[in-house]
Amino acid sequence: MLLATTTEDFAPFTESHEERIRLLYEAGFRSIDLSLYDVIPGDPLFSDSFREAAESLADYADGLGMRFVQCHAPAVNCLRSEEDFSRALTLTARAIEICGILSIPTLVTHVGFHPSLDEEGWRAGNLRFYRALMPAAKENSVRVLAENSAHANLKGYYLYTGRACRRFADGMNDPNFGICWDTGHANMEGAQYDEILALGDALGAIHFHDNRGEKDEHLIPFLGTMSIDEVMHALIDVGFKGPFTFEATSSLRPPCYRMGDRRPYPGDTRMEKPTLAMQKAAERLLFITGEEILSAYGILEK
Repeated sequence: MLLATTTEDFAPFTESHEERIRLLYEAGFRSIDLSLYDVIPGDPLFSDSFREAAESLADYADGLGMRFVQCHAPAVNCLRSEEDFSRALTLTARAIEICGILSIPTLVTHVGFHPSLDEEGWRAGNLRFYRALMPAAKENSVRVLAENSAHANLKGYYLYTGRACRRFADGMNDPNFGICWDTGHANMEGAQYDEILALGDALGAIHFHDNRGEKDEHLIPFLGTMSIDEVMHALIDVGFKGPFTFEATSSLRPPCYRMGDRRPYPGDTRMEKPTLAMQKAAERLLFITGEEILSAYGILEK
């Protein structure tokens, strides 16, 4: 497997996609998961000249000997309102076009959710959304993937198990649609081996990270309670051939975090946030951890 991580690792420390890619390169990574999760005003990839910006980004990565292997779509919720549905379609379709330009084969998305919807209403709304995306997915040779979550994260999301993910993928019944399995979300739900096997050929990508079983902490593996061996055996047994993609984006916790803020201090706060030097060291540890895991199972691809 190719070892990859997300550009989101360095988002709090940088202003451009190029800077983030360079820092991944310095840590040892050669495969890139492009994060479009946060749509920042002024991001050239969401401007009128996005094609030129994407082509320039491709040239930059190629110059470093790096490749794009995966992408995360913008954070949207298509089931909040009709206006949000339209916005979600527009932003996700843009992400699909960017993937096409960068030759990225898979785009990870979050399904829409709303606490007031029962599973039938949730399913109908999301099928409507993803089916509307399929023409663009086919045109750009991109497989759009829906990601599992956990009850502790989101209510009314419904993709909490491998079996539920497989049922939803079967309902789509489209080769350009599949599932991204997030190991951290799954660790909050319980054992993963049978759930991953239930995905079968619907499994198109993974997000690999750890936590302590209660909150979505996005930690480097071995800092939490997830069984690395259980997940690795499941990925091998299900025949997964995609990139081994980390999403350990919060191993160094920011002061304000959705899982709980750092204790405030009213005085001097010069060390309120982790520094870039600290993140570089954490990123290097992440890379070494990935190489050790994949090498232990004889599946590290370079």
